[in-house]
Amino acid sequence: MNDDAARHGEWLDHMYNNRARVPEHPAALARWAADSAAVRRALPGHLDVRCGKRKKEALDIFPAQRRDAPVLVFVHGGYWQALDKSDHSFLAPAFHDAGACVVVPNYALCPAVSVVDITLQMVQALVWVWRNIG
Repeated sequence: MNDDAARHGEWLDHMYNNRARVPEHPAALARWAADSAAVRRALPGHLDVRCGKRKKEALDIFPAQRRDAPVLVFVHGGYWQALDKSDHSFLAPAFHDAGACVVVPNYALCPAVSVVDITLQMVQALVWVWRNIG
């Protein structure tokens, strides 16, 4: 690898390391978790709906008030190595209040699985939503 490629790789590593770039991230993650727990207590939903065979292959669904509503599927971040669907329930109320059904799928994390596995889990989740959300 030449020096330019190595520097570019270092730059990419730096740019994608959100924990290093956002030093206050522990407080933000704690707030997300607390707000999400409050949403799961207050907003009607179906939690941990199985969409696959693996333990992490599940969805949290916050149904809309009408049957033919648009569906928002939110795939959580975490650089494929961290976080969980339950950390992101805080997003549901705004979309739910606007009339959408909100679905937050989960996936297994690296390094226990590969990014290819995660991609296939998300395809599987989307197929489940397409077939079953109505």
